[in-house]
Amino acid sequence: MCYELAKYIYNRLDCEWETAYRDIQAKTASKTVYDAVYFSIVGAGLISGLANGARQTAVGHKFYLYVRTAFTQEAAGFLHGELVAIGDVAQLIYNGDPEEAARYQRRLRSMGLPGSMADLGFPVPENTLNDCCDFINGSSAMKGASDEDRARLKKALNFIITRGE
Repeated sequence: MCYELAKYIYNRLDCEWETAYRDIQAKTASKTVYDAVYFSIVGAGLISGLANGARQTAVGHKFYLYVRTAFTQEAAGFLHGELVAIGDVAQLIYNGDPEEAARYQRRLRSMGLPGSMADLGFPVPENTLNDCCDFINGSSAMKGASDEDRARLKKALNFIITRGE
């Protein structure tokens, strides 16, 4: 049920994001903006509650926690959702959909949002990919993960940390 609801919300937002973005830029409180906010907040909360926190955008939120821990000062000016969205690009790759990840990353950037660590505008040390992998692999999100899962995670994180496009 959680998967189907998440898919519905994602597809609904995917169809309406451009209109919602234009309306927000124009400071127009349209039904599209209302629906986008409602689905983003209430929909995500409902899915999270139903799933009891299990295996949902774990990479996005664990990436957020890593950035807040490793780059506390540098990332202070970024919102929770901006950092999670970068991690969600990696989540899509981890889930096996690199084309959707690239499309989502382009969408973020088209709205002036960061789509990779390079877009955050602060120096990223060479060891960041390995440190981030270690951080996420040591978390509850990867509990019981196989070597294959860990390799997929590293590939996904590489996209947002070192390549950025």
